[in-house]
Amino acid sequence: MKSGLSDPKSVKAAGIGVFLLCFLFQAAAAEEKGSHWQPLFNGRDLDNWTQNGSAKWIVKDGIIVGGQGGDPKRAGLLPDGH
Repeated sequence: MKSGLSDPKSVKAAGIGVFLLCFLFQAAAAEEKGSHWQPLFNGRDLDNWTQNGSAKWIVKDGIIVGGQGGDPKRAGLLPDGH
């Protein structure tokens, strides 16, 4: 039986823990500095978004869904400038 950080599961758990700790530290630091993050998507509709080309986009269950129908030349969805 392996123990400590020689066990792959322990290494993975430690890596996830370090990631979460860094994420929380970064979020706290941004909040302290008075960072003014603005969400791009309101979760309800595509107000403040521009549909570009013939791709079709909709909001379903709070998620933007749609696509280009397999043709990357059909463009996409872009947030309006803030």
